[in-house]
Amino acid sequence: LATQFACRVCLPRRKMSRFWANESDSEPEVESEYDSEEEAQEEKGQNRFLLGGDDDSSEDEERVVRSKKAKKFESIQSAVKSIQHHTNIKDWNGIHNDYEDLTKKMQRSKPLIDQYGTPSMFYKALVLIEKQLKTVNKATLKTLNASNAKAYNIMKQKMKRIVKEHGEGMDKVREKIEEEGSDVDLSDDEEDAAAWKVREDGDDEEDDDKQAAEEKPDEDKDLTEDGLLKKMRETVMARGKRGEDRNQRVETLLKLFEKSLEFSKKTQLEVLTQLVSSQFDLSLNRWEPLKLEEWTDSLKNVNRVMDIVEENPDLLMTGEGEELAAEREYGDEEGEDDSVEPVRANLLGFIERLDDEWLRGLQNLQSHSPEYVKRLQHEHYVLDLAFRVLSYYKQTGGMVHASRVAGRILEHIYFKTDRMLITGAGEALQMAKDSREEAEAAKQVNDEDEEEEEEEEDEDDEDEDDEEAAENAKEARERRKKKAELEAAKRRRRIVYGTVQMMHAVRVCKSYEDVKSMFEELTGTVYKHGDKKAQTRTMLRHIFHLAIHDHFHDARDLLLMGHFQETIHEVDVPTQILFNRTMVQLGLCAFRRGLIYEAHSCLAELCSAGTRDNTRERLLLLLAQGISMALNERMAKNATQLKEERARQVPYHMHINLELIEATYLTTAMLLEVPLMAILKNQSDIRRRLARSAFRRRLEYSDNQNFSGPPENMRDHVMAAAKALRSGDWKECANNVTAIRCWSLLTNSENVKEKLIVRIKEESLRTYLFSYGAFYDSISLEQLESLFELPPNSIHSVVSKMMINGELNARWDQPTATVVMHRAEPSRLQSLAQMYSEKMSILLDSTAGSNDRDNRGLAVTSDARDRNRVQRSDRGGDRFRSPANGMGIMGRAK
Repeated sequence: LATQFACRVCLPRRKMSRFWANESDSEPEVESEYDSEEEAQEEKGQNRFLLGGDDDSSEDEERVVRSKKAKKFESIQSAVKSIQHHTNIKDWNGIHNDYEDLTKKMQRSKPLIDQYGTPSMFYKALVLIEKQLKTVNKATLKTLNASNAKAYNIMKQKMKRIVKEHGEGMDKVREKIEEEGSDVDLSDDEEDAAAWKVREDGDDEEDDDKQAAEEKPDEDKDLTEDGLLKKMRETVMARGKRGEDRNQRVETLLKLFEKSLEFSKKTQLEVLTQLVSSQFDLSLNRWEPLKLEEWTDSLKNVNRVMDIVEENPDLLMTGEGEELAAEREYGDEEGEDDSVEPVRANLLGFIERLDDEWLRGLQNLQSHSPEYVKRLQHEHYVLDLAFRVLSYYKQTGGMVHASRVAGRILEHIYFKTDRMLITGAGEALQMAKDSREEAEAAKQVNDEDEEEEEEEEDEDDEDEDDEEAAENAKEARERRKKKAELEAAKRRRRIVYGTVQMMHAVRVCKSYEDVKSMFEELTGTVYKHGDKKAQTRTMLRHIFHLAIHDHFHDARDLLLMGHFQETIHEVDVPTQILFNRTMVQLGLCAFRRGLIYEAHSCLAELCSAGTRDNTRERLLLLLAQGISMALNERMAKNATQLKEERARQVPYHMHINLELIEATYLTTAMLLEVPLMAILKNQSDIRRRLARSAFRRRLEYSDNQNFSGPPENMRDHVMAAAKALRSGDWKECANNVTAIRCWSLLTNSENVKEKLIVRIKEESLRTYLFSYGAFYDSISLEQLESLFELPPNSIHSVVSKMMINGELNARWDQPTATVVMHRAEPSRLQSLAQMYSEKMSILLDSTAGSNDRDNRGLAVTSDARDRNRVQRSDRGGDRFRSPANGMGIMGRAK
């Protein structure tokens, strides 16, 4: 104890006075230490004001120069750590001050945040504050002092505004914490440092990258072929690692490809395929497309791949699933061919990714913007590349892959008419011609530039009298050379599409016969070698293509052969959307051909379900031509589902006009429903209690209006026409129907209007006889001809069919050419028998689904009932079974 006490007392006394140094020789080290410290302090004080002192040199050796970005990052990092510290000790006053400090630093760093993104540690700090706020209840709030309670209330109010501004970033942090199952850790900032390119020592990685980029060309000059391939593999192996710069990888592979031009074609092909894959990696978000420049570069490089492969048949592309094709072409049965060099690359994946990115680009652009039109013009180049890949797979025996490429081509052409394809081929030929002329002009400009450079070099060599002049001349030549290379690269970029050969597209689209043979060849390839899904989609595209060319009966037969009514609800959503589009186009085809009943059957399920005002929203959903406001609000909380729905949308140039669809449905429903309403008007049997159709609901709504003004839109015109048809005024009905503007969108619209007017006259005749036939004893054919302006043969045919079907109780008096009406009322027994028959018919209809599956041997099947129903309402001509009896639309969520 005495010794310890002496140590505690004596040491401070020695430190306070420098004269104790010589009094004891037992502790020389301690005394010398304190002497050196005081002398050092004195020297430091003396040298502080000397320019060449030792202190100044020591400070220069220890100084570390840091970039502005690193300082900003460290200031944000320190503020976040301070928030974590005050959160742990529950100091709300400190938390509030730290939050204010952090927001100021974030505002000062806004240019860097716009460039590199908001650091995740900022969102982590907000989540940590929010979590700490939830831990405070009324009991703990009473334990806080006044300043802490005030700071807590302030932060609680500010958190509401914070969640509104930064809710998306905070949600991502919460999801990540839930996946990892850990607490909020603000010390893990490696990801932010990598995003901002800041090393652990605070230095800037971009300076190192620039320095490395400057030194890299010197290292690549002496690369051999093996060294180049080794460096390429090292670059590719870094793919996907944390902090890896994808743009830098693309630049490195691009330089390696330029260097590979000195070596074999196989080496060029291997580097080029890796370059294309890296260019596709520039957009890892599956909801966002590649930029137009990136997509253009990828297209150019894939065309380079095809150029190398076509010029060198000894190079065989073998990717995933392509080994079988290689074995079939170069198998053991025929003997091994040593000249064939396989190159592993997924050529099919390249063309599919290019096509998907092109489509995604259209989906993310405004349909009426110039950018959309510009991106749409690139379809020619995608098609040309697809034809080249298809030809390559057919030559190498990869027919499975060829079927997938053929399906991609059909996706681009199935909705286009033959005239559009021939016109597009002519435009492509003209573009190829213009691009060749531009390429020749660019080549001539390059030759002139080279001549000018040679002349300038000769002049510079003459002026090189001394070393300084020679060095200046050399630098000037290098600057001119770099400038010329940049200008040549720009010219090559402008004519990159022009160099693409359009031979396939032009060859197959010179005439209508060529278009037909091309379509049959493509569909045949898929039918023979494609899988079940591809065959289903191809058949639907084939039906669509036949329908737009008015081949209704061929399209109908192909639709019935496919048995889609049995499997359409089991396929994926895009195929269901394609089925809906096909049914719509088939209905429009029947309408153009004048087949009213068939057109109504195809469009009934799409347009009739739902209320009066949501037909457009229903069509938007089922045809994938937009997202309604109601659906957008319903999916607002589920961002992923909303993005998936937007990704399924059909591009604008493939849309079918919704007003035309609804006008066709309402017009056909009017021509079928109004005569039926006239039949049931004065009858009291069971048929009056049948379910009302959508057209009847709209007509009743229009009748219940207190004031009906002149028609303004399409629906008003159809309702006005229906009222005129109901009273037998065919002229007013025809005027209202033909006044609908959307008929101009139909091909041969004038011919369609003429057929429609004739059908209106016939249905007006039927309605007139149903409504007013009871007031006539007889009516002459001449009078009917004058009323409805129809030829006698047409009137005779219509009235005879009404008599045969039992709709009109009358007979023809041939000598006088009159229709004699009969008023024979049915007896009581006949009325009861008829009522019983109708009830049994309804009962069989309600149980048709279960009986058809379980009891195949019933005498009265659903098909027989359908035929009887069609015969009762037959209007003449070939009839098409209604989709409502098995041709259901897709079962998407409503």
